[in-house]
Amino acid sequence: MIGRVAAWAALVGVAAGAVIARTLTDDSLGAAISPMPANAGWIGCAALGLFAWVGGAVLFSRRAITAKDSFCARPAGLAGVIIATGAVMWLAGIKEMW
Repeated sequence: MIGRVAAWAALVGVAAGAVIARTLTDDSLGAAISPMPANAGWIGCAALGLFAWVGGAVLFSRRAITAKDSFCARPAGLAGVIIATGAVMWLAGIKEMW
């Protein structure tokens, strides 16, 4: 009994695969199995921007404020530039992805 069910399931699976293969043309199949999305560059821009944004915040918290709670201007300025650049890159990447 299980052998008959398996045979019918295989037959139905092959028939369904043949119908799907007939309905898809080579062009639509190539578009459906694209190796890289069209907006992969913007995804990379958003990811790099997010890492820069967070990295700038970590840099600010580690270097711009000393153990005596004093403020160092040079590391703070560098961290501010990195944070601003990362935020702009992240927002541009997010905007262009959608």
